[in-house]
Amino acid sequence: MVDGAYRQSVKGENLRSVLSLSELAEATDYTMQLKARKIAGSEGFLIMFHVADDDYYWASIGGWNNANHGVSHVVGNNRALVGVRVPGKIETGRWYDIRIELTGPRIKCFLNNTQILDLND
Repeated sequence: MVDGAYRQSVKGENLRSVLSLSELAEATDYTMQLKARKIAGSEGFLIMFHVADDDYYWASIGGWNNANHGVSHVVGNNRALVGVRVPGKIETGRWYDIRIELTGPRIKCFLNNTQILDLND
């Protein structure tokens, strides 16, 4: 962490910050908010949530070679897309406000307060 922010210092390095509160792992209704900025590379952001050991979700914002947004559910070594991918990309050097809202099986993702995904799993 530098100046209160996580920074990727090596290309290909993954940054992870996982809140490991047992209550959060069991929670079904909560909101995650963060700011992110892409400095370089061919992808946008991967944001893990609802993490419980080897069962978790990730929001791929500007994924698939920076062409789409989507959410995947990962269990062990198996990954499945939840719903559909939607077109979207992340600009290099720009700050983004990202919000992920979970309400039961419903997952909503927002980019700069604009809803980009609304899925059920």
